[in-house]
Amino acid sequence: MADAQKGEKVGEALLRRKSRNKLAASTVAGILFLVLVVSVVFGVKTYALEKQKTEYQAQYRELKEEQAELKENDEEIKEYEDYTKSKKYMENVARQKLGLAYPGEIVFEPDEE
Repeated sequence: MADAQKGEKVGEALLRRKSRNKLAASTVAGILFLVLVVSVVFGVKTYALEKQKTEYQAQYRELKEEQAELKENDEEIKEYEDYTKSKKYMENVARQKLGLAYPGEIVFEPDEE
């Protein structure tokens, strides 16, 4: 009987090993599945971020162009501001809009036909 009990114990040990191997195989399959899912998620997120990066780069270029245009406009406005503060501008406005002239100056105007 001792041999029979020993045989049973050996059989049980073999069954436990097989069940452990099956568990280990399912565990490995589960881990591989999780790695696959994580890889897919990272891939999708990377693609989305690359697309967003491209959009932001295009927007950045547009804003840089707009900034350059605004700087040019700012320079023109400053030049015009300086011109409006000059004596020459005041003379032009006085002559054209107010019809003024220096004392003793003769103004010739074309005939209206």
